[in-house]
Amino acid sequence: MHLPVFLPLSKYTGEYSNFSYKFLKKVRQENQLAIRFQHHDMVGKLESMGGNHFLCTYSNPVWGSPDIYFHAQGNIIQSVDIRIGGMVGDNDPYLFKKNK
Repeated sequence: MHLPVFLPLSKYTGEYSNFSYKFLKKVRQENQLAIRFQHHDMVGKLESMGGNHFLCTYSNPVWGSPDIYFHAQGNIIQSVDIRIGGMVGDNDPYLFKKNK
């Protein structure tokens, strides 16, 4: 797929937090984006679907391969909607705000 992203990959990297779950998540860059959860031994590899939309393929196949969306204001990423698919998924995204 690898459609063009809205911003340089470096703009998506950093730590994000979710108040309800109280854990941080890193989005990192190694020629592609990936997410790591603080309290889960799992990685989600992100593949651009164009703009700020990405397909997330989790290392645990039970979590599926949902789409996720990064929210930007201008050229600054503000937050990301994380979805969990597969057998454990619900359709509601979890909003993680980018830490400054």
